[in-house]
Amino acid sequence: MQTDSDAASQSMAPSSAPGAAPPPHRLTAVPIRQVTLDDPFWSPKLGLWREVTLSDCFTKFESDHGGAIGNFDLVRDHQAGRHAGTPWYDGLIYEMIRGAADFLVQQRSPSLEARIDGYIGGIVAAQAEDPDGYINTWTQSMLPQTQRWGMNDGDDRYQHDVYNAGMMIEAGVHYYRATGRPALLKAATRMADLMCKVIGPSPRANVVPGHSGPEEALVALYRLYR
Repeated sequence: MQTDSDAASQSMAPSSAPGAAPPPHRLTAVPIRQVTLDDPFWSPKLGLWREVTLSDCFTKFESDHGGAIGNFDLVRDHQAGRHAGTPWYDGLIYEMIRGAADFLVQQRSPSLEARIDGYIGGIVAAQAEDPDGYINTWTQSMLPQTQRWGMNDGDDRYQHDVYNAGMMIEAGVHYYRATGRPALLKAATRMADLMCKVIGPSPRANVVPGHSGPEEALVALYRLYR
């Protein structure tokens, strides 16, 4: 005679060999293109963010502290000693491009894309001024070249070189996935190659990121190219 507890025990037993651990449940990421939100709570908010917030945020970067987006023009024109805003503004601009790209996956916008392409053109032009492909506007404008990545008495926790580079990579990956345009992705890949050349085990520099974003970004870049 089988009791209820016996039946429950049998139903919970693993189907594999006795003593063997059950196989782990593998999580599978769902591509953003396959996700649709359509409900009375989130849909209006997404529409507001798409139609108002994205443009407002970019406009603030154009005007804040004299124009944070203009920092790339300062680097392109070799105007040292000037910088608008904080050292991590480059990264915040990249994060805005990344966020906008995720909206563009769901709904393309020629006007928004043209605006972002203009920013990307400035970023690429500034990066082209450095033979190694390095770009971090605050460090380039305010510190000697020897202190890049926080080295030689620099401080990456304040400079945010590694953080900014990571957000550039994330933005390049997301914008490429959304639009197919490779300019920012190529610039970000060049930056990633430089990071691998400079940072790492001896004899490379022991630069420890102060933010988790760069690690995540390099994983995203790997997944794109693999």
